[in-house]
Amino acid sequence: MGIEIVWTQLKVIDFEIKHEDVSSLLGLTPFDAYNKGDLLTFKNKKVKDRIADHDYWELRSDSDLISEDEGDYEDMFEAHISNILEKLLPVKDKFLEITKLGDTWIEMIVEFHEWHSYIELKREVTKQLAEFNLYIHFDLKYNSDKENEEEK
Repeated sequence: MGIEIVWTQLKVIDFEIKHEDVSSLLGLTPFDAYNKGDLLTFKNKKVKDRIADHDYWELRSDSDLISEDEGDYEDMFEAHISNILEKLLPVKDKFLEITKLGDTWIEMIVEFHEWHSYIELKREVTKQLAEFNLYIHFDLKYNSDKENEEEK
């Protein structure tokens, strides 16, 4: 296995309406969402409760997309990004109106199982990101097969 996309998500933070209204206006069901002031429970090693200090709305790429590849990584990256943008395309104007005062980006968590020197996106994809006023954040993690075996 060369590269694995752990997940790709669109994040919208600090918008001026309730997350339920964002979902309703866009006609999209978020993967996760909450409003400023909501009680949030995190279940890691121990349960932690906290009050949300900002509004949040998240959309993920479809789980049936190819997420592991040994060859042409760029097509795999672009498929996940395009999947999110295609969901937004029919409601582009509403999306831009809702997000004009907030912070919005696409985050891709990528795990490398071999050394790889670059990530490349085609001009068409970067143009689409710009049209939606989005930037992309890559969270890159290296995990060699040797390290995987030691963890077992």
